[in-house]
Amino acid sequence: KLNTVTEKTASGVELLHIILHTETPAIPPKTEIKWEIPNLDIQTRWSPVITFNKFIPADWSSPLTSNLASSAPVMSFLNIHGENRMTFAVSEAMRPVQFAGGVNEEQNLISCKVILFSQPESPLTEYKTTIRIDRRNIYFADSIRDVSDWFAGFKEYTPAEVPAQALEPIYSTWYSYHQNLFEKELEAEFNALGIEDMEEVTDLNALHGAYINLQYTLPGGQQIRFWDDDRIYLASQLPKKNSDRCYGLTADENYLLVCEYGENGTDPEIVVYRRREKKHMADSRCGLHCTGCTYKESCGCGGCIETNGHPFHGECPVAVCCQQ
Repeated sequence: KLNTVTEKTASGVELLHIILHTETPAIPPKTEIKWEIPNLDIQTRWSPVITFNKFIPADWSSPLTSNLASSAPVMSFLNIHGENRMTFAVSEAMRPVQFAGGVNEEQNLISCKVILFSQPESPLTEYKTTIRIDRRNIYFADSIRDVSDWFAGFKEYTPAEVPAQALEPIYSTWYSYHQNLFEKELEAEFNALGIEDMEEVTDLNALHGAYINLQYTLPGGQQIRFWDDDRIYLASQLPKKNSDRCYGLTADENYLLVCEYGENGTDPEIVVYRRREKKHMADSRCGLHCTGCTYKESCGCGGCIETNGHPFHGECPVAVCCQQ
């Protein structure tokens, strides 16, 4: 048996309480709740699992999914000024919930739906959940913040206590790797290859793997890619002298690749692909290199590791922290 109860809060937020009840334990059926609003002054949408593509899809598009381990059943529709036009949330944040919102072009509506029990569930006698619908004309982030506070009001979603130590500033030695410490060495390695019709390498750029991960055909006919689409690499493109083709250069901490290709990466061919020689050893605790420091010799400094974190300028708290 399905019962629904509607409620409107003092602030104007609408609550739809959904109650499933049966006298004897039974596997709950897949339950779908739908509603529509006029598609007026709505240009984009937000949800925890939506990243770059914030366009509003058609109403027949696949729904999003949330569960205990991933995302939350929340979606917000807003205009180009960031003003909320509708934000809805489902109090069921543990079980899988499918939810969607898309354009019905024929009627110029935003069609929304929430799907409960899309996956098999153990037999129940009673189940309750609530859909919260906020159509207030406020900044959309404030509406989402109110959803967060609403979730926190449920006993099972009480936020974990945050210890004071978690609010202290922290330093990670990984930060130093954002400085492209090996860029000049990589440029030298590429230039040392002696490829006659390739210009001197003077600059490398951080590029996403998906942009440079071309597919090559090996002599045996196998198709191969060398890089990870989701990683960042140092790379460059140089014109091939007296040719309409280009050289593509890519490297990470382990391998370097030189290839050549036609317009827009067509017909790529491997020129050089090899493992890099390991020349680096850490000479500091934070990742910065003492070797090239101009003060090392003039100040008689032995370096970070040799001085146990006490270089020429005094005790380094990062080094001392690492050593402890």
